[in-house]
Amino acid sequence: MREGPLLAVWAIVTLALTAGVLWRAESRAVDDPVQKAARGEVTGLGALSLVREERLAAGLRKVRERWPDGRIVGLRVEPTRADLSVRTPDFVVHQVRIDAGLGLDESSTSEGVEEGLAEVPAGAPERILRAVNRRTGTAPEDVDYVNLTGGAENPGWFLKLERGTRPDRRDYVARLDGTGVRGNWEPAR
Repeated sequence: MREGPLLAVWAIVTLALTAGVLWRAESRAVDDPVQKAARGEVTGLGALSLVREERLAAGLRKVRERWPDGRIVGLRVEPTRADLSVRTPDFVVHQVRIDAGLGLDESSTSEGVEEGLAEVPAGAPERILRAVNRRTGTAPEDVDYVNLTGGAENPGWFLKLERGTRPDRRDYVARLDGTGVRGNWEPAR
């Protein structure tokens, strides 16, 4: 057999296999929550947003499974991720990220004695954002982040809007359960 036709068949088969591999990889990337977050497709209260109660609850369950006796001493929630500090009984503080696909990534550890919370109400960030949106006429996509504040002594939440209203009217606070939402500039009730 001559080499020309054999090389042509080999090239066609190689191209077809390469195209198949690339097509499958692209198909997976299109549906991958982490890739969607990287492309800016995870916002506000969208289906994959970690501000949503069910998504944050699922991520916190994974944290609880990994560190069953851990206490949350810090939590910042954005639509695309949640960053936590979890202290274990041996005073090790784990810095953890929950990604949009609900994967856990531990970035570092340190020592700490912060008391922390055994449970965090996963519905509070969504409840606060919805209340702020109703009050201000903003959209869920206007949220920047929701942050746990006050430690174990006086736990609560701080919500920061990225846009949608005047810059001096973008900071809100609420109780731990997500109620009592008020502007950070307003007196406590």
